[in-house]
Amino acid sequence: MTDLLSKDPNQASPEELFNAGKAYFLGEKVHQDLEKALEFWHLSADKGHPLAQLNLALAYYTGEGVEKDLDQVVKYLRLAAEQGNAQAQSKLGQAYYNAVGLEKDFFQATKYWRLAADQGFSEAQLWLGQAYLNGEGVEQDISQAVKYWKLAADQGNPKALCNLGQSYNSGHGVEQDLSKAVEYWRLAADMGDSVAQFNLGTAYNFGNGVEQNFTLAIKYWLLAAAQGDFYAVCNLGNAYYFGTGVEKDPAQAIKYWSLAAYQGNANAQFNLGLAFENGECVEKNLDQALHFYQLAAKQGFPQAVEKLLEMKAQSNNP
Repeated sequence: MTDLLSKDPNQASPEELFNAGKAYFLGEKVHQDLEKALEFWHLSADKGHPLAQLNLALAYYTGEGVEKDLDQVVKYLRLAAEQGNAQAQSKLGQAYYNAVGLEKDFFQATKYWRLAADQGFSEAQLWLGQAYLNGEGVEQDISQAVKYWKLAADQGNPKALCNLGQSYNSGHGVEQDLSKAVEYWRLAADMGDSVAQFNLGTAYNFGNGVEQNFTLAIKYWLLAAAQGDFYAVCNLGNAYYFGTGVEKDPAQAIKYWSLAAYQGNANAQFNLGLAFENGECVEKNLDQALHFYQLAAKQGFPQAVEKLLEMKAQSNNP
């Protein structure tokens, strides 16, 4: 352990120990060695270095180089948070919110998010805005939600940009402005946010806040679908079924609806039910139709409920 330091590690400062751990972690001027990195960070953390404490918390959470241990995660996050480390405060807030190593406590979550948000940490600003939106740990206040999302968005936080787009789209907390919604969604979409990509695609599809353009709708839904957004996957199925922005191809529609349906998308489940009932691009199968209608109906999809009642009535009157 002493080959990176000219002195006994026990005599080294917390910063020297932290930097030694960082060097071993990154392989800077030494052979990369995660075990040594953690060893130095433990020494540094024991001497009160907040970044070493934060790094240990992250290691114990991911199990990188150590066995996963949520108690150790909370211990080191708390130590770093008490020294004012904004990232640790934000993550401790998330631990309280998600009950990770702690009992769920919205009030404690918002307490730590506020501490981090007041230091300008965008992740905490995002989550504090979400707390105000839902009234979790704080009194519900949409204008406060928008305030914190704007702070985070000013730092380029894509989820905050997306949330602002949704606020301007719905007129919640701000005056409705569909063009501004599209502006925010485009910024977030270009940063890879899948929800913004889906929303932007939908705006292009309907011409909300932007000139209608089915080709661009497909472009953004494809980007969202590639990240697992199954609302986008379902919409791609719809586009292929009706030939909107792409060449009409019911077989492709079935493919996309199947992907979305098996991930729980009620619209896609209903569409598959119709396909099986009518034998469109699949072999007619009323049992399968019933199966997919039931899946969609369980999620409250009204057309599926109507179809089930219709099928029940038909079975009672052969």
